[in-house]
Amino acid sequence: LRTKQQQREHAANGLDLLQLIRLPRIRVDQVVMSVSSVGDGEVQIRINNVPSTVADLQALTPDRVLTVDYITSPGLKYGKGVSAVINIKTKKGDAGVASGLNTMNAVTTNYNDDSGWFKLTKKQSEFGVLYNFKLNSNEDVKTNGRQKFVGADNSVKNITRDGKYNDSRFVSNDITLSYNVTNDKSRVFDMKLSTNWNRFPDRFLTENVSENGNSYEMTTFNKNNEKRPMLKLYYADAIGKNDTYSAYLTTAYVRSNYERSVETPVLKSPYDVKGDKYSILGEVDFTHSFEKAGELSAGYQQTGEFTKNQYH
Repeated sequence: LRTKQQQREHAANGLDLLQLIRLPRIRVDQVVMSVSSVGDGEVQIRINNVPSTVADLQALTPDRVLTVDYITSPGLKYGKGVSAVINIKTKKGDAGVASGLNTMNAVTTNYNDDSGWFKLTKKQSEFGVLYNFKLNSNEDVKTNGRQKFVGADNSVKNITRDGKYNDSRFVSNDITLSYNVTNDKSRVFDMKLSTNWNRFPDRFLTENVSENGNSYEMTTFNKNNEKRPMLKLYYADAIGKNDTYSAYLTTAYVRSNYERSVETPVLKSPYDVKGDKYSILGEVDFTHSFEKAGELSAGYQQTGEFTKNQYH
């Protein structure tokens, strides 16, 4: 699809442009910052064939967009469980500096979703920084439950729960450093180094429980602290007029600490998990484009994961 000039003029960023284009079976939600499919499977986003994220769309100025390729039946080269691929092709930015700020803050509750980006372009190279901060709290959430159990001897047990969350808070910090080199011969090198630090959920749930008239108070605590650095590398080059090859490598490390405890007058049960996870994904791809229509693609993918958890 070739984007119309009017659509580009009315869009604030790449994500906003996708919403204006209204691709079939694609749902764009700018409140939760997501691009999803009406059917099963995920939607893969690419910018100039480089695997990208919604945050990259927000840092994309609409005036740079040339075309939007929408693939409804993606092959295995895009991975498993992918129902659609959106590949946005852009033109080179002029030499200089560009920056932007996206904010979404609620007036009556503690909700913040703010991001800022900065890009420096010089000749064929582009350096970028993207930062995203999220903070929200759900301290006014209440719970209510009613359960009835009937035993084999027809004995009945009724349990009611009335509770309220306290200090229910989610905090997330994301920062990405990117570097891209693209020359006139379709040679592309793209590198992204990112890190995420989030704490979710951090909350207390205090419930008044009644079991056949016997009442007591139960407190449940949940907390998760996670850090996740990630490195992504992409390289593509042309061989002649109709052939291209590409290589993609991403590696990530996750360090998490999950705590949960349940406390009643007769029970105190803490649960703690500390985990380390290493993962890597690599792929190579060769594509031949035919003169009239269609293309033939062949490649290889390899993934690996290692997890080490300590339970208490």
